[in-house]
Amino acid sequence: MYMNSVFVVSSSEKGVKILCSLVKEAVSVWEIQTASTANQAREYLEEHDCDLTVIDSPLSDEAGFSLACETAEKTNSACIVIARQDADVNVLVKLEEKGIAVISKPINKEYFFRTVRVVNSLRKRYLGIYEENERLQDELETVRLANRAKCALIQYLRMTEKQAHRYLEKQAMDMRMTIKDTALQIIKTYET
Repeated sequence: MYMNSVFVVSSSEKGVKILCSLVKEAVSVWEIQTASTANQAREYLEEHDCDLTVIDSPLSDEAGFSLACETAEKTNSACIVIARQDADVNVLVKLEEKGIAVISKPINKEYFFRTVRVVNSLRKRYLGIYEENERLQDELETVRLANRAKCALIQYLRMTEKQAHRYLEKQAMDMRMTIKDTALQIIKTYET
């Protein structure tokens, strides 16, 4: 299994070394970046995208659970939280409900490897669904704009629906533009 980038957040140097070593054993990774506080991690995640974020809780400036939730909500990174066994069970359940994997300390090496593989597989599936959703949203927007452009042609040029449809397609072909761009051009011409 291969990952482009992994981000490890731990307040202890020993934790960073152990987690980086485990990640390298679990997957082939091109780049591993680290941070020692939640604030440093937030700054990094605002600027960079990574395949996996591993948070060794607690951090020096917070428990790390809020950071995990923000990572899950605002990025496409898979997220694993390493939590103490005495961590609040209700908080851990909320993390899992948000799609964040939780591993208890001390870390079992094989369990860590399996968790990394599972969250990576789920991340890939999520990204596929996300990309499909984006494609369908774009198609839907194109249909909406085309219909709006046809309505403008019907209203202002007294075309039939069939004529407006043909005109839109022909303009797109002649101008070597997409239907969406052609529709936008027609809308701009007649609705402003």
